[in-house]
Amino acid sequence: MPNIEIHGFSEAIQKGAIIRRVIAECIPEIMDDVVITIVPSTVKDLHGNTKPFIRVLSPDHRDEVRVAMRINKELGLNVEWIKLGGFFEGKN
Repeated sequence: MPNIEIHGFSEAIQKGAIIRRVIAECIPEIMDDVVITIVPSTVKDLHGNTKPFIRVLSPDHRDEVRVAMRINKELGLNVEWIKLGGFFEGKN
């Protein structure tokens, strides 16, 4: 289950909707498994420049290409990929 975190965007809700659309159009087979989390934050480098980014976390190495790189390529956003050691789904 890929978790997509949105960090530092003032229009984070709109970015989430755009990312959902890209996933629905390009990789619909994972649509039911994707979680999008909006992290209210300000992201700046040491010079004070805004550096918003998308973080994709998943235990499945295939998500690096099919999710993280796709978001980067399709939307031109900064994307950080983190491979999780595992994920244990609860009864939510």
